[in-house]
Amino acid sequence: MIVRFGAGLFACLFLFLASCTTPTLPETAVRQPLQVTILADGETHTVTTEAGNVRELLAEANITYGDADLIDPRLTEPLSDGLTINIVRVTESIDIIPRSIPFDRKIVRSEAMNADDPPRILQAGQAGLQETRVRIVYHDGIEQQRIPIDVTIIESAQDEIVMVGIGAARDNVTFAGTLAYISDGTAVILRGSTLFPEQLDTGGPLDGRVFSLSPTGSHLLYTRTSTGTVGFNNSLWVLSTDRGAEPRPLDVNNILWADWNPARLDLLQIAYTTA
Repeated sequence: MIVRFGAGLFACLFLFLASCTTPTLPETAVRQPLQVTILADGETHTVTTEAGNVRELLAEANITYGDADLIDPRLTEPLSDGLTINIVRVTESIDIIPRSIPFDRKIVRSEAMNADDPPRILQAGQAGLQETRVRIVYHDGIEQQRIPIDVTIIESAQDEIVMVGIGAARDNVTFAGTLAYISDGTAVILRGSTLFPEQLDTGGPLDGRVFSLSPTGSHLLYTRTSTGTVGFNNSLWVLSTDRGAEPRPLDVNNILWADWNPARLDLLQIAYTTA
């Protein structure tokens, strides 16, 4: 049997086949290589990349980072030609910092003592000790922040108790300013009068090589004997003459001579020589 198809059927078949052909897709955009600079761990890396953002680039360059590290720009930032990426390493440490606790001074007035009798120390003052646990934050190894965590009292301070007479002071000497001297290896200060000598907490034994009040009387410059060493070895310290002040090391050792610049009153200045 012979089947004949009309011309109309062929035309419909042609249109159907034409409609089934695969459509032409637009061409995918090709990424152009970008030149980017990475600053990390003290080194500079200049790379050429086709990565899309900062995270992809760091993975491509095998550069790792921690959750605390600071990355600028952020990881999701799209890359652009000439971009500079800076990675700051953030680390932390827990340190225990000892600190001296200044002692207080208590005055006991006695009728058994004349007012012109020298004050009698009934109990020597003793500085206490506390330890502060501190979290220290570093950026690329440089300290940026100290965050106190807690404080532990290791040894409480012992008050200094001084007995004085309550009568009229016949031999008391008054003067303008401040005087300081060494008594039995400790620093003593007089504030305008010889009636009430006060011990200063210098934080350790004095060697007497340097002991000098600043021109304004506001600070004491002195040397301390370094413990646990053999031979000549001392260190230079400064202490405010305010009550309750703490000694501060100047990180200079083996001092032969040191003194204040008498011409500097507004901004104190010292000079020193070392062995």
